[in-house]
Amino acid sequence: MPPRRYQDTFFTEEQVKVLDMRAKGMNVDEIAKKLGISRTSVYSVLRSALTIVRKARNTLNLYAKLMKEISVNIPRNTNLNDVVNIVLKEADLHNVRLQLRSSEIVLFVIRNVPFECIDMNKLKLLCDISLTVSYDGLLKNVLVSE
Repeated sequence: MPPRRYQDTFFTEEQVKVLDMRAKGMNVDEIAKKLGISRTSVYSVLRSALTIVRKARNTLNLYAKLMKEISVNIPRNTNLNDVVNIVLKEADLHNVRLQLRSSEIVLFVIRNVPFECIDMNKLKLLCDISLTVSYDGLLKNVLVSE
């Protein structure tokens, strides 16, 4: 029987469990002991989960390119003001003139990224995000990966 998928994702339930434990600070030995599997199995589950993430990002980037959109990847711990610089730099690389002011870009991110993915005190991202910019210079959506 194939492994059960977690909700409507490409992850298996086991991958979600392992990723969740890692996100909570558990090391590989602790995860292996808690799940009753070997360290090698934990590494294998993590490796396959990260492969899924990489392929999903590549798929979204290709889709955006085909749909005449730019995908701008912004890593966690990025200051919200630096998000503006990253978006502007990526738009410039594609000769796209944004139709938004810096403050509007920051507001777009704040409004479209889940609350738990932004530290409003330090004004930084707590999750990796990917912004989609259309070739007519508008921000279209945000994809969040925790």
